[in-house]
Amino acid sequence: MHAPSGKHPVDYLFSRLQDLDYPDGLVAVPKMMRGTAFFPGGCGLWRDVGGHLPPMPLGEVMVLGQDFGKAKDYQKALCIGHELDTSTWHHLRPLLRDACISPECCFFTNAYMGLRTGRSSMGPSPGTKHQEFRAWCQSFLREQLSEQKPRLILVLGLEAAGLIASVSRDLDAWSKRRHLEWRDLYDAGLLKRRVDFGYGATVTVVTLLHPSGYDLGNNLRHRRYGENTGRDAELALLRKAAN
Repeated sequence: MHAPSGKHPVDYLFSRLQDLDYPDGLVAVPKMMRGTAFFPGGCGLWRDVGGHLPPMPLGEVMVLGQDFGKAKDYQKALCIGHELDTSTWHHLRPLLRDACISPECCFFTNAYMGLRTGRSSMGPSPGTKHQEFRAWCQSFLREQLSEQKPRLILVLGLEAAGLIASVSRDLDAWSKRRHLEWRDLYDAGLLKRRVDFGYGATVTVVTLLHPSGYDLGNNLRHRRYGENTGRDAELALLRKAAN
């Protein structure tokens, strides 16, 4: 399925969510906020609050998170009109800048749809526990990929990596275990080139730490890539993927 002629791909994708049944712990996003925010909380495009909906960056970069997080945080961002004040964006924006990736060339979206009703945005989405919902999100991710046809996918965190691994056989090495762990990705390789998602072009896919976790525990401190550590390792990995 593709967006009808004359309809923006993001509007089409959001319309696909209207009849979705959400499992316990998740509710629907009532509407997209006016400014920059990950889809489906926003349009997933770099956008001034109240500005025109930018075109989909076809053939460019997809940034794939796990889910939008808590309904309470969505409501707070909705009142402001964007979610750029969050920890995710605080670390993601300079990372993209230092890798010479323009946010205008990105579609910022999520693997799992819906908003969490619980108190925490950390850990696996409630949707990961429901086989039917997970399968729907897997199919919907294929639709998102087909609408944008990205050349580069930046996967943020383990849960998003686990879902996208189920969409292409070229990522089978990432999906040997039901509960993916970082050592699995290190063993299989964090960076995969020439990945086929079935839309006529191959893609580079790289898994990064989720930026929201940079300030938590030792996640970033223990990051290694080549001779680099910490944020330098993330940046080196991202630069290699982008070139």
